[in-house]
Amino acid sequence: MGKETLAWAATCVDRAARVVGVLTLHSGEGPWLLRVSARAGLVEVVLRAPTPRIDGDMIATNVAALLMAERHSLPAPRLLGASVIAGVPVSVETVVAGSSGWPAPIGAAGAAIARVHRISLTPSDDLPPRTRPIAVDDFALERRSGRMPTTPLLARADELISGAPDGPSVFVHGDVWPGNLMANGTLIDWSARSRSRAKASSPVRRCRRETTAATRTCGGVRRTHWSPVATSLCGRQLTRGCRTW
Repeated sequence: MGKETLAWAATCVDRAARVVGVLTLHSGEGPWLLRVSARAGLVEVVLRAPTPRIDGDMIATNVAALLMAERHSLPAPRLLGASVIAGVPVSVETVVAGSSGWPAPIGAAGAAIARVHRISLTPSDDLPPRTRPIAVDDFALERRSGRMPTTPLLARADELISGAPDGPSVFVHGDVWPGNLMANGTLIDWSARSRSRAKASSPVRRCRRETTAATRTCGGVRRTHWSPVATSLCGRQLTRGCRTW
């Protein structure tokens, strides 16, 4: 991670802050946990930037999703800043205290997902429709074709979903699994968010509506891309640097 990016990230905490520690959070890659020395003491934040598995569009996606989550008081990290440094989109967000992983807090997960799915959205370029979980992979097709294992429950769920009529368009997280769900029900890593057409009258619709946004073909996000993403959702400009509290 470059010095300019780290210096910028520190200013999202306060103007006199500096980064004193960096920890990778995904197998030697980003996102990164930053320890920042600020006037209030040591503060930890999460820095996101493109990596071999995360492109610039997914960084922009996370920014847009966190703005939407804050607007609706959803359990999610809060965005501290977003910018483009040397042509690379970057963002900084708060750290959620606690732990994630197996076993998953099923009750908290259901409550958190239900809150997200209550938010209706109008289709837009930033929030295109998704018709299945993980838009770049069709797991139901893989199961039906025998390329993935299945169970009677999954087979029944696929059957119910495929025959259910379309419902309203709703906001979704896109990648709900124990690694992205904190013990207190907070959802983290919104880089796969999208909007989805809900299936009406289906007992498994909350599971099926979890989708991911397929990345667009451009390799990065230009500075001009941040403005429509931010302002279309919350009326906020994030193109010129940090937003701080």
